[in-house]
Amino acid sequence: SVCMDVNLIFNMPIFLPHFSFHTFPTIQTIPGLFPPGQGATIGVDFMIKTVEIKGQKVKLQIWDTAGQERFRSITQSYYRSANALILTYDITCEDSFRCLPEWLREIEQYANNQVVTVLVGE
Repeated sequence: SVCMDVNLIFNMPIFLPHFSFHTFPTIQTIPGLFPPGQGATIGVDFMIKTVEIKGQKVKLQIWDTAGQERFRSITQSYYRSANALILTYDITCEDSFRCLPEWLREIEQYANNQVVTVLVGE
């Protein structure tokens, strides 16, 4: 059973309002995460990646939530069950940085108070 082989399951939505999940530089460094030729996300995409951390197998449930405004109502439902949230912005686009407070307000409103929030600029 897969559950027997994994020590921890980590639910991790990633919000990329100004990037395509499949071309975001940091995410592209995770080997085997995307099948070749996979296009941009519309709505929500889901991937699983099992990694080993300090001798324990951790299953990452990665939710690509395509941070566009039209999908906001969908993405809010992913906050509650998240163990961590990754917010991204484009360091070459000031507008992407300026929208972060709005995302942080949503996290404060919808996520549990134990959630870890990580900000990544590229």
